[in-house]
Amino acid sequence: MVSSSSEGLTQAVRRFQWFYARHARAPHEVVEHSALSLMEMRVLFAVMHAGACTAADISRALGLDTGYLSGMLTQFERSGLVERRPFAGDARSNLVSSTAAGEAGLAAASAHVRDDVSATLDALTPGERAQLIESMERVERLLFP
Repeated sequence: MVSSSSEGLTQAVRRFQWFYARHARAPHEVVEHSALSLMEMRVLFAVMHAGACTAADISRALGLDTGYLSGMLTQFERSGLVERRPFAGDARSNLVSSTAAGEAGLAAASAHVRDDVSATLDALTPGERAQLIESMERVERLLFP
């Protein structure tokens, strides 16, 4: 039984996070199908979904150290996954955007995750699927109103 105390709630959320990571084949699965680390995948995903953005934008969005991120972006650029071009608004900054190769690599790894999640969800009845969707929506509303 979950207590109403902050400690009990924290333990319940952490227990669910571990459950989800083990059973839902969440982001850690991406790494199995990619040469990139999970953090590298997160950065590439953020760049792709932001369109053209600055390193500072990515750093703020993901809570990453700018030095660490700079090195990662340099490696991505050398590998042809992103491109950088001068930012007209600030001569000290560059706009970063994903390349076709970066998007293709991310799409391939993401397809494996989607297939794994689909296989898990295919075992549910239509009623269980509806319950799951409702429960996930409720968690989102409660944690991020």
